Amino acid sequence: MKYFVKAFGLTAIAGLGLCAGTVSAATADGNVGANSTGTLDVSLTTVDTVQVKGLAAIDMSSTYSATDVDGVYGGNAFCVHRNGGESYKFTVTWSALAGTSSGNTDTIALSIKVDDDDDASDGDDVSTGSQLSTAYAGSATRGSSSCDNASIYASATDTNVRAASTDTYTTQVTVRVDPV
Repeated sequence: MKYFVKAFGLTAIAGLGLCAGTVSAATADGNVGANSTGTLDVSLTTVDTVQVKGLAAIDMSSTYSATDVDGVYGGNAFCVHRNGGESYKFTVTWSALAGTSSGNTDTIALSIKVDDDDDASDGDDVSTGSQLSTAYAGSATRGSSSCDNASIYASATDTNVRAASTDTYTTQVTVRVDPV
């Protein structure tokens, strides 16, 4: 048992020596004297990062009228900041609009589009939960939520809206961006 403790102690000391050797390669001690100068290296490894900023709620009520046959829609622009990689991909998840009144089980199917400008009405259709194959450029400048280099557009057909009971319908949409 005593031999094992000594052997383990030597192994631990040898291992620490390897670590100290690695660290000392990046530093230099100064000499003893009236003044002394030492050096050390500083390093930083960055990773690709993205940030969604400036998302706002979409109220499609303003596009709904009793005589309208085009359905309801709405959208807004937001900002995607990126660091490192040159682009990103969208994954958007949502469920159907659901009635908020007690006992209302009606739902309204919702379609979503995204784009890399301030108007997604002409953007790419998204399937809920699936990452788009299109890679978009992001803004390398962070700190501003008004860069409007991305947008989202939601719509529901007139047929689906008219088939639903009178109520307020809501859902939550999650926008995810991944660097590529």
